Amino acid sequence: MIHVDEVVHSILDDIDFKRAFAIKYTEAFFDNGKINRKKLGTFLFSSKQAMDEYNQFIYVFIEREIDKIIERSKKPIIIDWMQLPMTKYFERCTRKILLTAPKTVRMERIEKRDKVSEDYRNKREDFMLQYDNLMFDEVIINDHSDLNIYADKIINGLPTVGFYAGSFDPFTNGHLEIIKKASTLFDTIIVGIGQNPDKVRHYPVEEMKKAISYSLKREGMNAFVVTYLGLTYQEAKRHRTSALIRGIRDQIDYQYEEEIAKYNEQHSNIDTIYLRAGSIGHISSTLVRRKLEKGQDIKELVPEPVYQYIMKKQNS
Repeated sequence: MIHVDEVVHSILDDIDFKRAFAIKYTEAFFDNGKINRKKLGTFLFSSKQAMDEYNQFIYVFIEREIDKIIERSKKPIIIDWMQLPMTKYFERCTRKILLTAPKTVRMERIEKRDKVSEDYRNKREDFMLQYDNLMFDEVIINDHSDLNIYADKIINGLPTVGFYAGSFDPFTNGHLEIIKKASTLFDTIIVGIGQNPDKVRHYPVEEMKKAISYSLKREGMNAFVVTYLGLTYQEAKRHRTSALIRGIRDQIDYQYEEEIAKYNEQHSNIDTIYLRAGSIGHISSTLVRRKLEKGQDIKELVPEPVYQYIMKKQNS
């Protein structure tokens, strides 16, 4: 969980920030080499223009720190920030919650926590941001709310998403078996058909997407199919994936997949889970295509919707 107030406090002690601050605001706010937060607060709450200019100035530093935390994290991120709706992160949030309290309660909290004068408290209240409740998925008004309690509830309630990528040219019963096993581990499975412009496909992406979708629907699984260009980990991050799913058959598969998994984890912090298709693990897209070339039956190798599609294409 990112408490931006804590991030700001650490930034105020950062040497690079203090240098930039001294250039913009002079040394008047410094005491013994440190920024005097009370002096700074008094200045900022003197006018809206001063506050707006300072927010624009410090936002660059805050953004830098938040990006670092997000990049390192392998878990869902919760950002506690009064100004969140004004930042680039707001639209990325899967759930937006406004946690507020009556004015009297807010004033009591400020007095108890910061031990400031009534005049100072009133100035701070005048600078409170007002947002349209419709911007949020949930609005909580509570005198004694603890954000950490809500954070735990939110994280525990978030669905887990597994991303299973491949060319699926064509989709086989081996692929389907991997998805069946993965569906016991994740709330949702995303089947991603990667498109490589340098690789010749035997079955058009959009047509195979339909055949896979029908196959998954027949199984009643909470899974859907997407197509994408570019790197797998980038598409997985776009769907807020909990983990990448890969099928393996033997030690050779494992060694190959492990190199890819290391690369994906380094660039996205997304882990990879390996699953076996068991007794039908030998069924691959290459095997299906070879049997078709020899005129052999493939009915037992692919799901029924995929089989119907391939047969129709073969006879057209």
